[in-house]
Amino acid sequence: DTITENARLGNLLLSLTKNLEDLKRKAERECGEIDENNKKLIALRNSLSAVESDLSSDMERIELLKREEKTTGENLVAARNNLKAADERIAAIREETGAKTSRLTSLKQLHERHEWCNEGTRHVLEAVRDRALEGSIRGLVADYIKVPKEYEAAVEAVLDDKLQYVIVGNQKDGMKAIDYLKDHSSGRGTFVPLDNSGKYSPSRPDCPEGALRLCDLVHATDEEFSGVVHRLLENILLVPDLSAAISLWQANGFTGTYVTPKGDIIRPDGALTGGSENGGSSSLGGSREITELEEQIKELALIFEGKKEERDELSDVISRVDSESAQLRSDIHGLDLEINGRGKDVERLEGEIRWIEQRINVLAFNRETLESEETMTVEKTADVKNKMASLKTEVEAGDSRILSIQEKWKEARGELEESERNLTEKKILLTSIEEKAKSGIETLSRLEGTISETDARIESMVGDVDACEAKTAEAMESMKNEGETLKVLYNRHTEAEEELAGKRDDHGRENVIHKQKEQEIQKARKISEGFSRQLSEMEMEIREAVIQAETLKEGANEKLGVDLDSLLPEFKTMDKSDAEGLRKKLETHKKRLEEFGEVNLLALSEHEELKERHDFLATQIKDLNSSLDTLQKTITRINQISRKRFSETFEAVNNHFKEVFPRLFPGGKGVLRLTDESDMLETGVDIDIQVPGKKRQNLSLLSGGEKALAAVALIFAILMHRPSPFLILDEADAPLDDANISLFRELVKDISANSQIVFITHNKGSMEAADNLIGVTMEKHGISTTVSVSMN
Repeated sequence: DTITENARLGNLLLSLTKNLEDLKRKAERECGEIDENNKKLIALRNSLSAVESDLSSDMERIELLKREEKTTGENLVAARNNLKAADERIAAIREETGAKTSRLTSLKQLHERHEWCNEGTRHVLEAVRDRALEGSIRGLVADYIKVPKEYEAAVEAVLDDKLQYVIVGNQKDGMKAIDYLKDHSSGRGTFVPLDNSGKYSPSRPDCPEGALRLCDLVHATDEEFSGVVHRLLENILLVPDLSAAISLWQANGFTGTYVTPKGDIIRPDGALTGGSENGGSSSLGGSREITELEEQIKELALIFEGKKEERDELSDVISRVDSESAQLRSDIHGLDLEINGRGKDVERLEGEIRWIEQRINVLAFNRETLESEETMTVEKTADVKNKMASLKTEVEAGDSRILSIQEKWKEARGELEESERNLTEKKILLTSIEEKAKSGIETLSRLEGTISETDARIESMVGDVDACEAKTAEAMESMKNEGETLKVLYNRHTEAEEELAGKRDDHGRENVIHKQKEQEIQKARKISEGFSRQLSEMEMEIREAVIQAETLKEGANEKLGVDLDSLLPEFKTMDKSDAEGLRKKLETHKKRLEEFGEVNLLALSEHEELKERHDFLATQIKDLNSSLDTLQKTITRINQISRKRFSETFEAVNNHFKEVFPRLFPGGKGVLRLTDESDMLETGVDIDIQVPGKKRQNLSLLSGGEKALAAVALIFAILMHRPSPFLILDEADAPLDDANISLFRELVKDISANSQIVFITHNKGSMEAADNLIGVTMEKHGISTTVSVSMN
């Protein structure tokens, strides 16, 4: 114990000495680390104050930008509302312009065709237009008369057919027109000359009280035609109603004509004309309506241009505000990122400062601990040295005592070892004898059982050997017979193979000869087919030439009464110049012959038919005009309903798409956008999606599974808006992986609540959503069978 204690104290002294040196080194190192951490702490505090200052300025900037963004958003909403109102107004103006343009076109076509005129007047005007009639023909009376709207009925009633009078320069021009009508059997017409040379001077009686001269109320569109208009309306007076007209006719003896604003007439002979309008075409009303429609269309065009400019300005404002809003959002996003970065910098700097402060405190505490440990170590070292000096004497006395005890221990140990050796030999001998006796008994019982089993096995094996010897003899006999048969068969097989080899060689030579013959036959067949084709073409050419010759002969015989066969011997080829001259002369005579035309012997019956057709067409025009108005109203109503329904359906599908897409792409975003919001009837639809973990990109750059899921999201959004009673999905899950299959399966379950779904798939994960499985298999080639399983 003394030696051990002395050794322990020596080791402790060495350890304390080493610890004292380590403590001194640690104290020096930690003092340097404290100074370095103090410097870092000062630098970090300066950086923290700078980052906090930048962070406060960024917070002020982002608040200002958010207020600007809010103001910009309000301006953008107002501008879009104004743009929507402008688009609606433009659409209304476009529809109104279309209706008026359609009406104007139909009226102009009627006016240009002069459908309300008689046949003779129309033929004269068409001849003037086609320059088939020469002379100074100015047009119709209705084209040069300007009537206020309130007097149109009166003027049309009193003039009636006079509105169809054709104005000509003089009576000679009128005679030319009449001759043209006679030559062409084109009806009759009345022609009013501009130059009367003073030969017409009707009387101008006094105008009775309560009546107005119609010629003073109606004027010509051109001063040149005022005389014609004045002559037509000279003796016509306008009275308020038919009763006043009868009173004036009875009292004044006026020899002219009285007419009311509604078109009722009393003639000089006292005959009365009146009644309701028949709804036919009105020449004066049509002209006035054409003028009004042209002015209205011009006004609408100006308004449309103004609204279009306003819409363009609003579009520019929206694009500008939208870009400003996008820039503000970008700036806010950038500031958010900077603020987040600065916030993280502040947290990092504060964490580093806290860590350094804690580290400095730990180092200071460690330094104090090291100082106390150093003092304690010095004290322990002195104490250990004192104990080691006192134990040295105890160790020397103990060593002498140990030497005497060791000699006695050696003698006792020798005697003990001898006794133990004898005891061990006797125990081993006893144990071996007991084991031999036990094993002999067990071996004897085991041998007795083995002998009885062996006797039984010998008896059974003797019987088996006898049976086997009998079977062996039979087998040997059978083998001998089969060996002889096999030899015979081998000989036959060898002979058959030799014969087959000879026949194969003969067949190969025959095949070579056969192929050569076939090639020669094919070449000959091709040559024969070429000759046959050439022969057929030549026969076709000969037939065509014969047919053309026969046709020419028959044509010459029918038209000219000439037999070409009789003239053939005397035929001489004509020079090219003579042939060309005759050809030109023939063309000239053909044109003259065509210009003569044919005599129309059925002109009267055709006139009656055309008159009936004119009446029928007038009725049809009236029906078409009313149908046109009805159709225009129907189109406008359909457009309004279509815009409304499309807008409602698009909004509903878009909302469902926003819900469905994140279910298939957790964390993703999807929205539907219109390509042209201003035209709801012609707009397209864009799919704007953002897959989680990826930036926005073209749909074609997505993977097959992402494309499939995007299409499925759109289809299911439509089905959620308007469920279909029956739905077939044909391997829609083929491009999907296991993770997306589970999302797709859950969505199919939701859709199946309102629709019956038939799903064709090979994916086991998709099959888990089914209520019934129907498998198609082919147990036999070409025969399909179905196997159905109810999952319920």
